[in-house]
Amino acid sequence: DAAWRYVAPEEVVGLALRARDRGCVGVAYTYNEPLVGYEYVRDVGRLASEAGLANVLVSNGMVNEEPLTELLGIVDAANIDLKGFTQGFYDTARSSAPSKRWRPIRRATSR
Repeated sequence: DAAWRYVAPEEVVGLALRARDRGCVGVAYTYNEPLVGYEYVRDVGRLASEAGLANVLVSNGMVNEEPLTELLGIVDAANIDLKGFTQGFYDTARSSAPSKRWRPIRRATSR
């Protein structure tokens, strides 16, 4: 069994603030698709913004419109992965259509 513990949003922000003297400028939401728990990203992000910290999101971009809109008001920078540019690539990968992948990229760049 892997050891783990819940880290409250306030604790995440507190850790980032204490690390400022070592060059920490914010919080990055990455690894294991962070939007699976978008509420946590939202809650930490709001507190981080209020504390003057940056929020950076690294995502596959598969998110519904409402959570995306909410997060774009909090996130300072985003990297939304695009693995391929053709329908054929996504057919081979048995993944969603490229148009679904472009939607969050277009939304993030239009704000």
